[in-house]
Amino acid sequence: MLQPDNSQNLTIICSCCSCCCEGLSKIKLLPNPGDLTITNFYADVESDLCSGCGTCVEICPMEAITLIDDISSIMRKRCIGCGNCVIKCPSEAIKLHKRERQFISYPTMDDLYDKIMERKVKLKEKALER
Repeated sequence: MLQPDNSQNLTIICSCCSCCCEGLSKIKLLPNPGDLTITNFYADVESDLCSGCGTCVEICPMEAITLIDDISSIMRKRCIGCGNCVIKCPSEAIKLHKRERQFISYPTMDDLYDKIMERKVKLKEKALER
């Protein structure tokens, strides 16, 4: 699975799997990884096109896909929108869709870290006021 950093001007892209990547393996343990990751997409199955081959079940890094009556079913709360299932589906039954709420990343990682620091300072100031 390709994982870019959280900036518009990319500095790194990791190629990870959920079996050995520290981050992905921990996220996979959560009940709803799709709710906790920053992603603008989710996968959905067109059931009339699904052949029930199970390729998507095997390739999904979050175990978000199961076969129900030989038709793939995606648990949206587990789906992180990586698109692995879309690429591997031999019958092209799976598509990525945009989420209603879109995340726009910061221009650079420095901008992201500056924003995180601002929030931490505000939280600390609020705690000291109490």
